[in-house]
Amino acid sequence: MGEKSISGYLSTITEFSSNTTARSRLQSLYSDIVTRRDSNPMGFIANVGWWKGLLEGAAKQGLLPGGDHLVLHVDDRLLETLRWGPLGTPLSIPSVIAQLVHSGELQHLTLFMGDSSSSTQSLASSAMSYLVTRPIDWALGRRGLVRALDASQSYLSRWNSVRGTYVFKSIVEVMSAELAQKIVRHIGGTERSLFLESLFDIDSFRTHFGPVVLNDPAVILAELDASVLVRYLERDLQRIVIDKEVIKFTTDGLDRQRSVTEVDVSLVKLKKVMDVLECQVQDLQSKMVECNINAKKYLIVGQKLRARSLLRFKHEISDMLDDRIKSMERIQSILLNIEKAAGNIEIMRTYDVSAKTLKALVQHPTLQLENIEHTMSLLSEALDTQADIDDSITVGNDTLGAGEAVSDNADAELQDLLRDIQIATETTGARESMTGSPETDTRHKMENEPPEHRTMLPA
Repeated sequence: MGEKSISGYLSTITEFSSNTTARSRLQSLYSDIVTRRDSNPMGFIANVGWWKGLLEGAAKQGLLPGGDHLVLHVDDRLLETLRWGPLGTPLSIPSVIAQLVHSGELQHLTLFMGDSSSSTQSLASSAMSYLVTRPIDWALGRRGLVRALDASQSYLSRWNSVRGTYVFKSIVEVMSAELAQKIVRHIGGTERSLFLESLFDIDSFRTHFGPVVLNDPAVILAELDASVLVRYLERDLQRIVIDKEVIKFTTDGLDRQRSVTEVDVSLVKLKKVMDVLECQVQDLQSKMVECNINAKKYLIVGQKLRARSLLRFKHEISDMLDDRIKSMERIQSILLNIEKAAGNIEIMRTYDVSAKTLKALVQHPTLQLENIEHTMSLLSEALDTQADIDDSITVGNDTLGAGEAVSDNADAELQDLLRDIQIATETTGARESMTGSPETDTRHKMENEPPEHRTMLPA
């Protein structure tokens, strides 16, 4: 961390701009605010909140003293880091730290690393002995404020009372929750054995998950940050167990045994040796390349002896490289056999559970032979009865269908008769229109007969 980095961060904050109003606000923030708890509670709250955001933002980028991301070192280095132009160092820091500790935003490192859960630990500490637990008035009581510092004390006394190392609880909680999810995805998506990928020591934890936590592939998690994260994951989230410098994840699907065994310790040692060998192999390969380059340079200038010496050294390095590679192959073989054995154990445990489950099911009274025969007999009778019912329904449907067929035939015959009558009627009418009707012929005959022979025609 350098002054330039923190200066660049501060310059992005509005209050550090050249604006006159912003500078006036910054001057207020840098002044001693201890008396404003009583005279201006709202302003006091706003100032503490502003400093909280600044300190957390700088910590997340590793810009505060120590380069930690989860821990705040309240000492003279912090004041010098926050020094700004003619304003100097912020006199408000003692009041800000005291209020953040009381509100639970900050927690002393000693208390945080204790056995009790960080959410249930008392906020009192030796550095906060100056706190008064009774409310001072209605305004302060409603806003959760207390007399964190005695305004009658000198600035130096108040500063010395808050010096120490604190943990940003909100950052730890958020980062731990994200890390727990990412760890499950990391282990679940690996091609290697879950059994091996769930075991780490503190160094491998920092290397593996530093880039994950800080979203920077080039960053290794600081040792103190790693200790804080591991403590929270173990005690508060109960995602890991720690023993004998071994970190063992016990997330869903990996909770084989909630304790570190001797096998776990041995595996971590093997993995560490493997990591060391990989580093050595890379280093030896680099040295061989360097020997080749330098040997060529010496040959160009005619220094054959120096070139020959380098080539001999290169062959020695090559022999050592072969040994390291063979050692890696042997350890890889051992790890592969361990993975196989671990997988076999899981398979056998699954078989054991399956066998016990199946045995418990087949011993159920419902599956006893006599009960099965009785049940099947009842089922057969029920099926026969159902078949008889189906046959009866089928016969009834056939009878109803025959009646409907007879009715349909009668209707068809009736229609045929009506059609024949209509045709006969039309034929007779056509014939009469051509020859005349019988009544007309009779009337015409009688009119031609003599009167004495005429017969009265009907009117």
